[in-house]
Amino acid sequence: MGRTLFDKIWDAHRVAETAGGAALIAIDRIFLHERTGAAALKSMAAAGRPVHDPARVFAVMDHIVDTRLGRGDQTLMPGGQAFITETREAALAAGITLFDVADRDQGIVHVISPEQGIVLPGVTLVAPDSHTCTQGAFGALAWGIGSSEAEHAMATGVLRLARPGTMRVTFSGALPSGVTAKDMALALIARHGAGGGAGHVVEFAGEAVRGLDMEGRMTLCNMATEFAAMTGIIAPDAATFAYLAGRPYAPASFDAPYWSSLVSDPDARFDRDIEIDASSLAPMVSWGTSPEQAIAIDARIPQGPPRVHEYIGLDAGQLIAGTPIDAAFIGSCTNSRLSDLRRAAALLKGKRIAPSIRKALVVPGSMAVKRAAEAEGLDQIFTAAGFEWRNSGCSLCFYAGGEGFEPGSRTISSTNRNFEGRQGPGIRTHIASPEVVAASALGSLCAGWRDYGPAQGLGVLKPVSTITSPGVPLLIDNIDTDTIIPSREMRSTGRTGLAGGLFAPWRYADADKRITDPSFVLNQRDAIGTRLLLGGKNFGCGSSREHAVWALAEFGIEAIIAPSFAPIFKSNCIRNGLLPVELPEEVVRELQWAMVTIDLAAQAVAASGKTWHFVIDDEAKAMLLEGLDAIDLTLKHREAIAAWTEADRAARPWVYLEKRA
Repeated sequence: MGRTLFDKIWDAHRVAETAGGAALIAIDRIFLHERTGAAALKSMAAAGRPVHDPARVFAVMDHIVDTRLGRGDQTLMPGGQAFITETREAALAAGITLFDVADRDQGIVHVISPEQGIVLPGVTLVAPDSHTCTQGAFGALAWGIGSSEAEHAMATGVLRLARPGTMRVTFSGALPSGVTAKDMALALIARHGAGGGAGHVVEFAGEAVRGLDMEGRMTLCNMATEFAAMTGIIAPDAATFAYLAGRPYAPASFDAPYWSSLVSDPDARFDRDIEIDASSLAPMVSWGTSPEQAIAIDARIPQGPPRVHEYIGLDAGQLIAGTPIDAAFIGSCTNSRLSDLRRAAALLKGKRIAPSIRKALVVPGSMAVKRAAEAEGLDQIFTAAGFEWRNSGCSLCFYAGGEGFEPGSRTISSTNRNFEGRQGPGIRTHIASPEVVAASALGSLCAGWRDYGPAQGLGVLKPVSTITSPGVPLLIDNIDTDTIIPSREMRSTGRTGLAGGLFAPWRYADADKRITDPSFVLNQRDAIGTRLLLGGKNFGCGSSREHAVWALAEFGIEAIIAPSFAPIFKSNCIRNGLLPVELPEEVVRELQWAMVTIDLAAQAVAASGKTWHFVIDDEAKAMLLEGLDAIDLTLKHREAIAAWTEADRAARPWVYLEKRA
């Protein structure tokens, strides 16, 4: 039987099998950013662990940096400068490559990695950032991880993984004019749900995918994490090789037979197949607080959860087009590349944004994109239209405190997430392509579119065996990590001091003054001292920030029972000694406020005289029962890692880098 592209990369990187059945997968590239980089590097230094191969580890200043012109280390985010200076110190001490604030090549990690040719077809690449899947556009197996896994990869050169499932999403036919990769992704998620790709590596295929340029392919793969997939991947072709050839870290050519072998075999079988007629798609825009709540821009808003309609301020049955907006944002790792800016500028040339727009920003994805756009005069088009032109960075893709939109603003944004509060307290975000953002800024929404944790070390984690606690219900689907711990509450480079910010948008009537909202479930008398939280489907979706788990653990939560979890969040829980238990939705509802006992050894949940059993990976179970550190477990395979690395260095010398001066 033939093999998928994923199978080929997985098999080539499988170093060994663990006793629990997990694979040790060799990691070719590791990226860090200042939001999480200092925490990972400082934890390694404290444990006396060196970086396994510093030449293949890169740190980037992108998440917190000020994007205003003339920037330095200072940021508008309270305490933000410490993230930058501490990451710089830790990166230099570890001997890894740093793209610093003032570096000519600085930019968003998922933009500069392809620009530099760091990502290559066939490599494995990880970063503590959920949108690392962007780089699957180049035929790489690239996925987001937590900070603890980043330490693991840096210390050992491998990660312990259970083999994911495979899914092929085929976009047959050609895209209509004006429909983009962003619309393809939103259509997929709207049809199959924000959890539709959970547990799978998704290979995007079909005529419409092949017709995308590399920047469009990056946009499509970027949104795979919003589909809850481990990652997205696209088989490399001539366009891929032409884009990469000769870049600083890439080979000069891709003529060797190896490169052309990186495709799924014609007779390869996938665990799941989805086919979408690309010719039927239209420009899309989100209407609610999850990417799955998206519709064609000329459609009417469907009936959704009452909470969503209340927050977003739109009723079922009304047209989305024509909704007044207050702010516009073009940027993020999804849509901040040169082609994105060109398309938006083409719609704005000679025009002026509507007087109702109180803030409009264009934030290029890298300093290289910024220079190229300025060479074409795009910056002048944007500023003449009324947009601010910025330096590169993540900017207001998420709100970290400091700069923001006016409270309660309705924004149209080329970003990837429209969660409650993602762009600031009370901000109502609609995500769409750069074209729809630009056209909307000229009038109203969619108008004119047709014109255009714990310390490391063996045994340090607290063992988990039996947990007895009332089940406190927070039965909301798609609770995201931005809600669990908003960026503005992440004010330390460490793993503590986060409990006060847990569920801040819901827990406080005034988060700044810490005035609690008595109606929120964790503030109720019966919830005081709880160790068990009950959640909805796809709990912990969104950002890969491990801070969400650290905040829950510091608050006292020892277990979460939910119908399903976002994959990165679930992994982060296990690595930090917090037990995630998956049970059917009807069972979770039955456990509300009941006295629940979880017996991990028996894999059983008991309450009200009934017992239910749950499934957990044997190795994860052992780690939790014994309070073991995954890095130390992996380092038992030192000899296998060293032998594999030596053989691989001879077979793939281009993967092993010399640190640049």
